[in-house]
Amino acid sequence: MTIVKQPDLKAPRFREGALNLMTNKMIEKIKAKTSKAKDMSYMDVRKVINAFNGALWNHVIESRDGVDLPEFLGRVFIATCPPPKKVNIDIPKSLKLGVKVTHRNWETDGHLGKVVYTVYDVKHMFKHHDLWGFKAGREFKRSVSSRYPDNWTMYKRAENIRSIEERVKKHKKRDFVLNRSITVPDNYNEFDLD
Repeated sequence: MTIVKQPDLKAPRFREGALNLMTNKMIEKIKAKTSKAKDMSYMDVRKVINAFNGALWNHVIESRDGVDLPEFLGRVFIATCPPPKKVNIDIPKSLKLGVKVTHRNWETDGHLGKVVYTVYDVKHMFKHHDLWGFKAGREFKRSVSSRYPDNWTMYKRAENIRSIEERVKKHKKRDFVLNRSITVPDNYNEFDLD
């Protein structure tokens, strides 16, 4: 059993600068493009965007297939992954007991739920699609973590995140080959070499 010490809460910290996309400039662009948003305040536009995002990630949690993002930017879904190879320490319990305590995820037989973003679908292929990324917000991650153990067998299984992308590509290629119609002429003879 490894002893866990209380961290120094007054030690200097490095904080990465936060990037906020909802700036006044962005709100003005939204107002210029949308006639219904012209009379709305900054906070009203922000509430509409937050409500839309909340409805989107609630649907991701409730459905097995996830959600196709608007403007064909990709797909977001939840995948069931095997237990991690590294030790996952439960910090609050460890600090309380003074000994390292690990998460075992007994409710889900050790499996983890991960939010996956993929653009490797035929309809999401656009120029430089592999440069796009997705980072789930705090509320989204917390709601996934609280609701995942209740229905964890519903979600797609993946050995690792790369296998999901490869599996999607493989199925799309297979479907393309199966759906491609090959017509053979009536007068075709495979033994005729001329």
